[in-house]
Amino acid sequence: MSGRRGHTRVRFSNTKGMLRISRDVVVKRTTQREYVAVSGQPGVPGEVLTVAFVQGGDRQSEVVQIVASRPVVVDGVVKHELQLSRLDARGSEQK
Repeated sequence: MSGRRGHTRVRFSNTKGMLRISRDVVVKRTTQREYVAVSGQPGVPGEVLTVAFVQGGDRQSEVVQIVASRPVVVDGVVKHELQLSRLDARGSEQK
């Protein structure tokens, strides 16, 4: 077929770096070091994220790790419930 590409559209020459993707999620604290988030996208257990909380104009960030991700239905729409565990500054789980 004419008009089809015969070459790649994107090429990454430097693959080292960090990609930040912001998503709006609903987060609820379940214990002092654990949260549950409801997202439109699934999570990967073991993935480390930074969650930014905005409350009353103040912003606070927490480094968390996804413990589990499972689909849930919210208002007739499939969402994903992410279990999150807070990490300390060194990236290890807080006790």
